[in-house]
Amino acid sequence: MKVFAAPAAALALFCLVSAASAQNPVSPPQAALALPRIFVEDDMVLPTSVRVVDALGALPRPAVGSRLMLSLPDGAGAPFQDYLAQVARRGIPAWIAVSAPDRADAMPGWQAALRTMFSDHHRAIVMLEVTFGDQPESMRQFALQVASTEARARGTTLVAVGGLDESATARLVRSLNAEIAPYI
Repeated sequence: MKVFAAPAAALALFCLVSAASAQNPVSPPQAALALPRIFVEDDMVLPTSVRVVDALGALPRPAVGSRLMLSLPDGAGAPFQDYLAQVARRGIPAWIAVSAPDRADAMPGWQAALRTMFSDHHRAIVMLEVTFGDQPESMRQFALQVASTEARARGTTLVAVGGLDESATARLVRSLNAEIAPYI
């Protein structure tokens, strides 16, 4: 079982981008203040977060959250819908991580899957992490804009970015600027 401390990396990246925009400093959104301090790397079939919450019993909410890597558009089917319904019933906030598409022609299906996901479960998803590999910078920016627009169209979901490996993370950090800051 992997356990993530509060989304420190995501919030650190949020703060880094906000600080890069000195003309328009941004404070963390109110939603960030209510996040659990522990996120459990989850599995759709046997959700660890559900077992942890069930075993611990009554805890101040939200004490534990779930983090799930999801492949879009294929992974957003019935098992994912069932998973989100299960964690939502127990009041477990969900942090969903999705890889950005590699090509522009994959964007419509990816965007449609995000739209459906937030249409059906916007209250359960507190964080959307868009992960990047070796996509070109223009594709990274477009994917981030699309994801942020879909996530925030129905609520206060936080948006974070991440690299799939060390070199992807380095490219991502170098590309962060004031133009991208409003989307994170």
